[in-house]
Amino acid sequence: MKKNIIKILLIIAIITVCIGAKVYADYIMNASEVEYTKSDSTKVSVKAALDDLYNKSQQNVNVEEFFGLELSQTILGLAYTGTQTITITNPVNLGIEVESSDSTVATVTKDSDTQITINALSKSGNAVIYVRVIGASESMKIKEINVTVWDDSVGMPISFAKTIDTSNIRKYQGTQVDYNPEGGGVWRIFYYDETGKYGDGAGTIYIKRDYNSSTTVKRGSYTNYYTNSSNKSEVLADMQKFNPQWSIGDGSIDASNENIASYFCYHGAWTKYVESGVGEYAIGSPSVEMYIDAWNQYIGYKQFAYKCVEKGTALEYYTESSNGSANVNAYAYAPAKYSYSTTKLGTVSVENLITTGANSIFMTSGSSWWLASPNCYIGSSMCYVRR
Repeated sequence: MKKNIIKILLIIAIITVCIGAKVYADYIMNASEVEYTKSDSTKVSVKAALDDLYNKSQQNVNVEEFFGLELSQTILGLAYTGTQTITITNPVNLGIEVESSDSTVATVTKDSDTQITINALSKSGNAVIYVRVIGASESMKIKEINVTVWDDSVGMPISFAKTIDTSNIRKYQGTQVDYNPEGGGVWRIFYYDETGKYGDGAGTIYIKRDYNSSTTVKRGSYTNYYTNSSNKSEVLADMQKFNPQWSIGDGSIDASNENIASYFCYHGAWTKYVESGVGEYAIGSPSVEMYIDAWNQYIGYKQFAYKCVEKGTALEYYTESSNGSANVNAYAYAPAKYSYSTTKLGTVSVENLITTGANSIFMTSGSSWWLASPNCYIGSSMCYVRR
């Protein structure tokens, strides 16, 4: 009975917009004594309900406000020929209709009154998907879905990357972005820093360049990078920024692999990889902390942990509880001036866990690649990802 009343009220609201206030007023003169019970158990007269509907109809009625209509997404990005299903919360089962503002960029199909499918075509651009109640006027539009379509060989526009739904960041990790610095390369979304842990503010997205064997760095060339630097304060600040656990120590850089790590971390050494007006800065590689945080984000739970160990720590296994239950596989690293203890990654070697998913942003097609953190196993070695 309640659903029928709501449908009747919608019809009356539409009629009153069309035929004007005089007819509306004539119609409700005898409705002040008739009551019905609302969903919150309060009672209201039909006249009062119609008054409310009529007043709101003069201010572009928002149908969603009355009927609980809600879309699962209102901002959507798709590569060429990509497809996305959008679900619709439709508690009173209203009939809906859909339309695309530009069917050469994206088309939309109504699967039911609670689901629609959006299909990207092979054309870059933007389209707006409109979802309306059948029979409702233009002013009674329910929702708009803003769709951006791009050529996957070019990459996601940076402008869209800034608007992505980061609550579902795993979906976008590994997606190529349209980023073109002097140093070239293919760049992909790597990590979303929700809290600002790495010093660039909450909500920062970090992108990573695909491995390229033609631009490798010989670590032996930078064993005194910080020691011989003329701007030690900036180099140290970046080293601490990307290795927050390491920075808890005495804050000094004196071992060879700490010097090398500081080179990878220092933004001033990698300026040719910054596209002016797009990227803020570039560094040589993610630290082991950011790498593991990014991997856990991609997996969706805490699979790996890390800990910077100090002198005298006889550490062969470092385990950490995840969600108060199962242990996670954990990696330990240390300032190289401390004693080097052989450190294992839990009971399972990392190469058996890291996959080539997310377009291989975690495991490259090359051999090993360095991370911007000192290794606690060999005094001159960096943390690295081994294929």
